[in-house]
Amino acid sequence: MKNELDLSRWVYKKPFSKKKIANLAKVVEKVADKGDKKCIEIYKDNAKEVVISVLAVVKKLNLENKYFDLVLSGGLFKCKKYFKDIIVEILSKKLPKISFIHLEKKPVEGAIKLATENL
Repeated sequence: MKNELDLSRWVYKKPFSKKKIANLAKVVEKVADKGDKKCIEIYKDNAKEVVISVLAVVKKLNLENKYFDLVLSGGLFKCKKYFKDIIVEILSKKLPKISFIHLEKKPVEGAIKLATENL
């Protein structure tokens, strides 16, 4: 790949898969760890977008002044320095009663457990 347009074409080329995006994220993380400013910016911008989304849901559910758990799920949360830590820091300041939980099992396992308990 020679430029951003080539990268964009590669990402959206069929078949579009989570694995392709996950592999790209790993490369971005490695390059960010080496100090690449653009890769660091990508992670930080995405962290801020996650914060905006979480705050919107918190407001809609009236959780601003309540204790609640936020489950952190997905490969991007493995990037602590430029992604996870930023999200946790900002949300902890804005929502002092929030608790962060790291997903230990696949979401489908929880869904199956709930389904069997409600039979």
